[in-house]
Amino acid sequence: MQQISGGSPLLLATLGGLFTSILNMLGAIPILFLRRGSGGRISDLGLGFAAGVMLAASFTSLILPGIELGGILPVLAGMVVGAILVSLMDRLIPHMHALIGVEGLSTRRLKAIWLFILAITIHNVPEGLAVGVGLGSGNLAAGTALMIA
Repeated sequence: MQQISGGSPLLLATLGGLFTSILNMLGAIPILFLRRGSGGRISDLGLGFAAGVMLAASFTSLILPGIELGGILPVLAGMVVGAILVSLMDRLIPHMHALIGVEGLSTRRLKAIWLFILAITIHNVPEGLAVGVGLGSGNLAAGTALMIA
């Protein structure tokens, strides 16, 4: 462990990002074993579970500390701006049904899938920045804690 803490901040941030990416890939492995003919029940269950986990993670790791640091008004403003941005992206980004026609996935299902993908992407940006800054600062204990969290 001492050898790692003496390394360059760029190397530590890269290793932290790699470790986080590997854990994300491991979390996606169960999707490979789903049958296509399951009628969407398992997929809906997985999306619902993941959305609940994302909401809980956002609440406990972003909203509560944000309220403690800056008060409730900046947090509410950030949530409103985020909701507006997601709504704008939903309207401005081309939808799959325009490419594959109505016979593809239902519009409702496609919107839910893309909203979920967008939410995960938005969630992972500050998470990646936190891991990079934590490991890049040279404080291995704080960086490792952020990486595991």
